[in-house]
Amino acid sequence: MDVSAELFTQVDQMFIECELPQREVAEFKRKYYNLGGSLKGGGLLVQRNRGANCRIYFNASQNVVDQLAMLGYQAICGDRESKRGPRYNPQFKWRIDSNALFWKLIRNGFSLGGWPALIKPEDYKS
Repeated sequence: MDVSAELFTQVDQMFIECELPQREVAEFKRKYYNLGGSLKGGGLLVQRNRGANCRIYFNASQNVVDQLAMLGYQAICGDRESKRGPRYNPQFKWRIDSNALFWKLIRNGFSLGGWPALIKPEDYKS
């Protein structure tokens, strides 16, 4: 398993989502299913974007966040407020916006949606 993906097996909770325009849905699903992804947990949002925006929301220790930063993935703390209120779902402390990390996670057994409410990656591989 990739080092960055392995770090996500140490998080308490996470939710993976991807926003993309309608014109990219078919190609996204083709690639996603070819990598073994599942759409059972939600997380695919069709919107009027210029391209795909993939996000990983999670709760983890500062140690995991620091290790992800050393690998080049900067987590944004959800405690910050914007002019419109909380930046994102207050259920999660951290968020990383990265299409590259998204695909890395999918290649390593994760799927759109969340866990532990749903399924951990090791449960996908039977």
